[in-house]
Amino acid sequence: TYAKGPKHFAITGFESPLPVAFTALKKNDVYCFNGKDGKIDITATGGAGNYKLGYKKQGQTDYTWVNFSEADKHTLSNLDSGIYLIRVKDANNCIELNQGLEVIRNVIISQPELPLKIDFSEITDPLQFGSTDGKVKIILNGGTPKPGDTYDVQWKNLNNVVLNGHVNNVVPSGYQTILQS
Repeated sequence: TYAKGPKHFAITGFESPLPVAFTALKKNDVYCFNGKDGKIDITATGGAGNYKLGYKKQGQTDYTWVNFSEADKHTLSNLDSGIYLIRVKDANNCIELNQGLEVIRNVIISQPELPLKIDFSEITDPLQFGSTDGKVKIILNGGTPKPGDTYDVQWKNLNNVVLNGHVNNVVPSGYQTILQS
């Protein structure tokens, strides 16, 4: 309301939100050669919230835009290997700036250099029917080995029964497993 007099005034203020900022970090690479299970975690702060994520693989023309799955976080999933360009904007279309330019972050999703390869290097048949002196020796290369350059190996017979009695070793040419019956 208006009141007459020299002391009639009001002080108002406006608070602007903090600037939009975001991180884009690789959660995991592709596990299998030519796979599509890479992931990128994106976190945003500042701005008016209700964030949208724009992403594309390097070389693609258009960005795909999606809403964040949580208030300030989103995970991109089912990615193949490559370089991904990441942008974020808030509900007011505000973006992160650096020296007046939009910040676009790059995240590299890698994959194993080679597909998992099984080399049948040696098969020794049993000496006679019912004998347990046969063996199969294979060398594994490529794929994504576990720490220590090992793999999980499970041998099964034609009836899908798991066979025991195998020995695993890391060798210069790869990972060796031998099934002895």
